[in-house]
Amino acid sequence: MCGIVGIIKQKSESGVAKDILNGLIKLEYRGYDSSGVAILNDKQKIEVIKVVDGPSVMLNNEFFEKSSCIAIGHNRWATHGKATPENAHPHVTDKVAIVHNGTIENFAELKMQLKQKNYHFNGESDTEVVAVLLTSYLDSGISGDEAFLKTLSQIKGAFALAIIIASEPKKIYFAKQHSPLLIGSNNYDYCLVSDAVAFPAWINKVAIFEDGDYGFIEDQKLHVWNSEKISKNMNLKDFVSDNVSISIGEYATFMLKEIAEQAVVNAGIINHYIDIKSHNIDLQVDIDWKIIKSLHIVACGTSYYAGTVAGYYFEKYAKIPVYTYIASEFPYRDSIDLFDKNSSLFIFISQSGETLDTINAIEKAQKLGYKTLGVVNAQHTTITRMIKNIIYCRAGVEVSVASTKAFTAQLTVLLTIALKISFENNNISSEFYKNNINEMFNIGSITAMALKTLDQVKKIANNILEVKGMMFLGRGVCSGLALEGALKMKELSYIHAEGLNCGEMKHGSIALIDASEAVIIITHSQDPLLSKTRSTVQEVAARRGKIILLADKEAIDQIKADIDESVVLYSIEVPDCSFFMYPLIAIIPLQFLAHFVATGLGRNVDKPRNLAKSVTVE
Repeated sequence: MCGIVGIIKQKSESGVAKDILNGLIKLEYRGYDSSGVAILNDKQKIEVIKVVDGPSVMLNNEFFEKSSCIAIGHNRWATHGKATPENAHPHVTDKVAIVHNGTIENFAELKMQLKQKNYHFNGESDTEVVAVLLTSYLDSGISGDEAFLKTLSQIKGAFALAIIIASEPKKIYFAKQHSPLLIGSNNYDYCLVSDAVAFPAWINKVAIFEDGDYGFIEDQKLHVWNSEKISKNMNLKDFVSDNVSISIGEYATFMLKEIAEQAVVNAGIINHYIDIKSHNIDLQVDIDWKIIKSLHIVACGTSYYAGTVAGYYFEKYAKIPVYTYIASEFPYRDSIDLFDKNSSLFIFISQSGETLDTINAIEKAQKLGYKTLGVVNAQHTTITRMIKNIIYCRAGVEVSVASTKAFTAQLTVLLTIALKISFENNNISSEFYKNNINEMFNIGSITAMALKTLDQVKKIANNILEVKGMMFLGRGVCSGLALEGALKMKELSYIHAEGLNCGEMKHGSIALIDASEAVIIITHSQDPLLSKTRSTVQEVAARRGKIILLADKEAIDQIKADIDESVVLYSIEVPDCSFFMYPLIAIIPLQFLAHFVATGLGRNVDKPRNLAKSVTVE
């Protein structure tokens, strides 16, 4: 989950370390417990700077004016060992500097062996073992190439590595196994990164390394071998950077900026995949939707909740049974091989395209012979390379760790798929199809109206800062929104929040409800289960829970008529829209609520503790 950047240029200059730092700043979403940069100076000495903080704090340090032609940098999300200078990367000895994304599974065994040979360790990180192991081989008198290969043969686990050897001033080593690693170039200089967003502006060619690939860059030449130790030719393709949305602009946080961007993002998705004149949906994938008889949605976290919401639409409108799976559990489910290979479609959802749990699930489904479809935001990623049929979410770069615009982008894509299948299989009328297409073309203006709930939600947030916990409740489609709303709240505020189906609340969780519990209830006047939700409101009111009602005006009026005036009840009015579009609109006040509760408690919403945006470890 860490971020790495490595650069080697044909001549020594002062801008190399600065390019590394700028790349790390763009990779802060992958980890910000600590960060660091190492250069090999003109005297073949490794120099390093580390901070127990994000890379931005190093911006004005004179270190980045030093001259070098080779440098590596790292943002850390702690796995082995606390966030300390000793555990921060790069890990440096007198002979090597190493940055690493992933986990070394046999580090404890290797560390014990090296200690027996009188090698010393400064910290607890698994990566330090790689640095010391490589140094031990160099100490034996063998070449850098041999020492590198021997080191790779000893380590087990998931890793993307970039390595400098002090005695080789024109060479940078690398290796990839189950962690993302890309190579970029301008035909003269090269850059290794965890994510294409970190590439410097001078990169115009790019390629993605495969698992098992390793090699080095020397004299402006790229040397790569695969897991079978066979030399391979890397075909670098044209690359155009998309860094336009990195600036925070006028917003207080990146999260607020990205919530606001949903109006433009969702409208852009609709206009890209749906023809405004013919109303034809072209998802740009090679799938015969008419033969699909079961859908299987696999994802993690926010992406899983987007799939959960969409599952109701596939069943209600397309009349196709839907199975949803948490990606980390999917490879171990005994029922996975029980479905027809020809008529089953497995949809894998990932914002980053690098989620390791989802990658493992894709490998399982493809090994079993199933059709696979990816719904992914980021391009040039492992998942976009694994799956032939990809529908891009087109949300742009999402800087804040808590996903907002990527969630609604995923959901917009999934609802578009549902509409297409439903119409092509004659399960909905032409009128229903046309009406929903027309409303989807108005998504930008409807979303803009939802954004106007900000002030109202902020006031409510300030009134519930002292609650001991929160419960998010909904029925059917709205239960998926409840799950996502609860996830956002606990990610950002660190208040325990639980998302539930209303019907499940009384089967245990009702014990939590009293005057110190906030209960957010989500519904809509066209919700076929509105009457059931009204009963839930009564049950919460009877126990004096603080009720926050999220609904359109008609539903709010109906529910308020049921409630005694002594009950604490706040309401957030969602703009009028059809129930089909409701999840795309209702999620916005929930995102605001999490943001303002968190900021009211003094939390950093863009960089919540313990979290990284791209989860590349199991």
